[in-house]
Formats: sequence, structure tokens, C-alpha cells
Amino acid sequence: MKIAYFSSDLFMQCLEVFHEHHHEIVAIFAADSAENCKDIQQYASQKNIQYFTGKPQKIQIQQLENEGVSCFFSIEYDSLIPLPSSKVKTINMHPTMLPEGRGITPLSHLILQYPQHAGITFHKLAEQFDEGDIILQSPIQLDEHEGLESLLVKLNFKIPELLNRLLSDLPNLYQQAKPQGKGSYWPKLTDQDRMLNWSANTADISRMIRAFGQFGVVCCIGHEIWLVNHIETHTTQHSSPGGTLLSEDNKTCVVAVADGIVIIYKDGIIQRRELNPV
Repeated sequence: MKIAYFSSDLFMQCLEVFHEHHHEIVAIFAADSAENCKDIQQYASQKNIQYFTGKPQKIQIQQLENEGVSCFFSIEYDSLIPLPSSKVKTINMHPTMLPEGRGITPLSHLILQYPQHAGITFHKLAEQFDEGDIILQSPIQLDEHEGLESLLVKLNFKIPELLNRLLSDLPNLYQQAKPQGKGSYWPKLTDQDRMLNWSANTADISRMIRAFGQFGVVCCIGHEIWLVNHIETHTTQHSSPGGTLLSEDNKTCVVAVADGIVIIYKDGIIQRRELNPV
């Protein structure tokens, strides 16, 4: 089976699973920014695979189908893919138990408030994101202190396993795919959603930090807004109002919260700007 593969560097183990099942990757469409596609671009170059950037166009999809591509597979791909003819199988991976959790940033939502919907769903492509018939899915158990990075590790282990099951019985599973129910859509999280609330307790702040991991949370420090990904929380008694800057030096600053303190390490500042620039 000839495959058109839509993805980024994330979950590249899927390429090896297709290879083990004797399928051929003939085209790769890179998702996201160039920074997140260096490995998959190198893979395409080494294997002499057609490599595309930018949003896929209907004419490209038709051309690949004319060249014998019989399956379009997408995973962690951020553009809507034009649908090929019904003769071509289409598969997308979504990291929730659909129909719950449609949307492009579900991982942080899972950690913040919906751990019961964590899982892996392989489904058909549709006219809208994440609405195609469900082919195969499996739940994932989140730990009490799950973070974005640890969840990604779990997905990196589980997705190839489930893809192997899918490819081992693809004709039957694909034919038996079931339409989704009503479900839910989780909106894209904004900078405001990532803003730490200094009136919150350390447990809630720690959950926020874990939910966004390497991408950072947003903090209001004095007259500046910081995007930072190196933060610790500690419970301790104090009499300072939440948001009080307790100390600062060239490496850290310490902020009071409801039941403790937050230590912000300045080596983790990704971006900083004035709170209300004139």
C-alpha cells in the first residue's frame, strides 16, 4: 500500500510501523513550523520521498491518488486535508477518546480538567477536524501529577502499538468504523488561558505548569508579562497577599500565592514584554 504521510517530527515511530507492515511512504507533508520538521525532512531526503510544505491542495491530493496512493495518514498535522475519492483510505490520529475533545490543543485540556477523556483514536478524515468515523481507539490512564512531557512519552509508546493493531487488520477495522456521537469541542488555549493566577493555590498552579510544560505559562511580574517554562511551587505559611514579589536576584524571583510560593527561574524565560506598552 502506498501512503501519503502528513505530520511533523512528533511520533515518527509510525513511519517504522508502516515499514514493518511492508507499506511504502511515497509522500510526506510537513506540519507546523520548519523547526518542528527537521527530522522528518531529513528522513524524506534520505529515503528519496516527495516532501511538501504548506497547506495541501486538492490538485496535490488528486495527483497522489493518480500515482497509486491508497491511504492518507495524518498525525499531529495542523491543516485540513482535502478529501480524496472514496477508494482511498484516510486515517487521522487524535489524542483523546473521541467524540470528546475535538480541537487542536487537547493535551493541555486533558491535564487541566479532562483526564477521563485521555486516549488514542484513529478515525477517518472528514470535512471538519476530528469528526470522521472512529476506526480504532484505546484509553490512556493519566497519573495524578501528569505533565505535558510525560503524556507525550506515553503517547510515543502507545501510538505505535495501536497503529500496529490497526494495520494488522486494516480492511476489517476500516469497514467497521462507526460514526461519532455528539461529543465536545475544546477550543484552542490562548495566552490568557495560560496566565498564572497568583490568588490560586500551589496545587492549581502546579497543574497549570505541568499542562503547558516546555511551552511555558504566562506570568505577570511587576510591570512585565513573562512566558516562562522553568518554575517550582512550594507550600508554606506566610502572611503576604497573592502576587507579592517576595524576592528577586539575577537567577530567580519568588512570588507569594494563596498557600505557598512560586519560584520562577530566569533561565526559563522564553519571552518578556511590558504589561501595558505605550
